[in-house]
Amino acid sequence: MSDDHSIRLVIPTERFWPEYTGWVKQTLKLARSAGEQLQFFSVSRPPKKSTESEASEANLPSNVKIRRRGPRLEEDNLLAKIAYVLSAAGFVVYNRQAFDVLYLPYVFFPGFVFILLGTLLGLPVAVRISGQEVAPNRSLPARLRLWSFQFVDAVAVLNETDRRRVRKLGVDDERIWFIPNGVDVEQFSPLSSASVTAEEPRRKRAPNTQEETLTTEQETLWKEDSRMVIGFAGIICRRKGVRELLDAYDRIRALDDTSQPVLLLAGPLEGVEEVDPSFIQETVRVAGEYDDDVQLLGNVGNMARFYQSLDLFVLPSYREGMPNVLLEAMSTGLPCVATDIPGVREVISSRADGMLVPPKDVSELATVLSELLQDKTLRDSIGREARKTVADSFSLDAMADRYTDLFVSLVKKEVPVSITTL
Repeated sequence: MSDDHSIRLVIPTERFWPEYTGWVKQTLKLARSAGEQLQFFSVSRPPKKSTESEASEANLPSNVKIRRRGPRLEEDNLLAKIAYVLSAAGFVVYNRQAFDVLYLPYVFFPGFVFILLGTLLGLPVAVRISGQEVAPNRSLPARLRLWSFQFVDAVAVLNETDRRRVRKLGVDDERIWFIPNGVDVEQFSPLSSASVTAEEPRRKRAPNTQEETLTTEQETLWKEDSRMVIGFAGIICRRKGVRELLDAYDRIRALDDTSQPVLLLAGPLEGVEEVDPSFIQETVRVAGEYDDDVQLLGNVGNMARFYQSLDLFVLPSYREGMPNVLLEAMSTGLPCVATDIPGVREVISSRADGMLVPPKDVSELATVLSELLQDKTLRDSIGREARKTVADSFSLDAMADRYTDLFVSLVKKEVPVSITTL
């Protein structure tokens, strides 16, 4: 391969754009930052029919192409999955010479099939571990997935826990790369000093450019009063700690010495694999008890503006790989409260650039949120340090450079001189 040749990645995975998940967002961020150095070709199933899916192709980076294969996602059953695997595998085999690396940013079913396929074809295989893919699990699909890891050529991990688990699966250190998620620190930046401050009323302002035009949904983020605003972003599901967040919010409101804050939850209520309709129904019921003080916003198109409308950000998840939303909120200069779990503790140093609480601990979550709501000096200090942490260690360009190095090493069949350690 010549030095000026773009590295061509094939990404066979059931779900891709416009799916609202962290690994999809991170893959597209990588594509935008890498530019023409990396060419992404996704082989995925057709998305559910929606306005968003129909318009999605226009929002893709120029170096990302998608080939839809198999039944639509509405047909989410075993036969549909098998049909997709056969169709996508056939496509990869037939077009083998068009690709340099088979890349899996998400390794749940049917990931193990494509790991083995790449091995048989002599196509270098790189995978990204974002959380539960390597967690202990005795189901047959999980066992097949874990067994297949011994054949991969490179594994990108987001935290030390996953590194240790990957080692136990037979992957040596030379094949393990620590590559944190990256964030666009220019897109996700604090409001200027001339903008609304925490002490001033949050009034709607006229957008400055066409790109800043607010939708009706986004206008609800700009409050007409001076109350504090707590924000959450992510799939509205149990794993994200939404139930604990609502319980902690209830405790905060019951405190006599705390003003009644507003709680905004941004994230999909349907159309995503982890969404449980019964959980959504209960969440909507509980939120309704607070009238407009708790708002379920659904998908928010302009996340940078969402973060800028907040005073605090909270992510009480049970497990994560390395959450994009946390990095985005920190980059915006927000004081963030998150659970002390792998992938989060690699980002936050508690009480320095964020606050860590134990998972599922409603009492501690309420206590920490209340402390920050009442202490502007602490909020400002943590927010400044959060911004600095992301700018120094979790920039989008740094992530893209590391992935480019990984893919180049595979194409050139070279072992990296040094592997970044945690």
